[in-house]
Amino acid sequence: MVAQIKASACLLSWQRPYNMQRIVDHLQMMPFIDEIIIWNNNSVSLSVDGDNVRVIQSESNIGGYGRYLCAKQAKNDVIYTQDDDWIASDINILYEAFCSDSSKITHGLISKHFKGKEKFYRGSAQVAYMGYGAFFKKEWIQVLESYVNMFGEDYLLCKHADWIFPLLRDQIHNTIEVNAEQLIGKNGLEALWIGENFWTDAEEAERRVSKILGKVIHKEKLGAKTNSVKIFRVHKNPIRKYILDKAGKTGVPVKIESEELLRHAEKVGSIIGNTQKKLFDSGQSFKKAYYEDEEALNSPCLSDIIKNYDELKNNLRGTALEPMLV
Repeated sequence: MVAQIKASACLLSWQRPYNMQRIVDHLQMMPFIDEIIIWNNNSVSLSVDGDNVRVIQSESNIGGYGRYLCAKQAKNDVIYTQDDDWIASDINILYEAFCSDSSKITHGLISKHFKGKEKFYRGSAQVAYMGYGAFFKKEWIQVLESYVNMFGEDYLLCKHADWIFPLLRDQIHNTIEVNAEQLIGKNGLEALWIGENFWTDAEEAERRVSKILGKVIHKEKLGAKTNSVKIFRVHKNPIRKYILDKAGKTGVPVKIESEELLRHAEKVGSIIGNTQKKLFDSGQSFKKAYYEDEEALNSPCLSDIIKNYDELKNNLRGTALEPMLV
């Protein structure tokens, strides 16, 4: 182990509060982390146990930009961050790599992404994926001021701060292959990457970084986009449909566990996200068309068919699924 440099863990909580305690417990076992700050984008308050843990309640949901506003309030010069849907098993490896070379962002990629890490290169710059664990210097977040000065604290910064920040560093970062344990919610219905316009907005973020840096780092896709517009049908409320289908099969009120619904949401989210990415890569535009089964409109209230309805609502407070339990 190299000589220890103290780091502040700056985490982002949005709609996966159920994972945060476990992540904090894991980080508190790391001797080089002596402070944990959580930026809570959720309107529902967050309570996490642990020493030297602080929660900052955001006035509104400002997306990934909150990660960097959180880092501004850290006491240490070194920042560690990760997403709220993973346990970074190899955080020690990332830490030692950063201590050996602290001139660039050190970030992890799991095997399937590491094999294609070149896809994150943008000429002299690189997108550093922060989700599996990343170390960087607090002073580096000042590069975001160049974006704010030109474009303001706009929707694109909130949505793609994790894209913009590493690109504005204009360097090839230290990318390490790591192991990480996936937690519930990676492909959930709240996941940014399955949201509409995620990939086209990422392209726009790269164009803006190019403008700030005064050189082109973004390369348009070869070949013009087709005029084809794919109508992408998405169920308006997949959670309600799942519950009604289950209750209909049993014919009696059912007990539903929170994790069961979260797992179903992951399956739905994965289908949506992967379909959108394939359409984007093929040059097609797509438009979402939401639908709902007609028979569902006259179905009973979920509170009438779920035995543990109040408990379920309470467990899913602050998540993307809560408003679907009506």
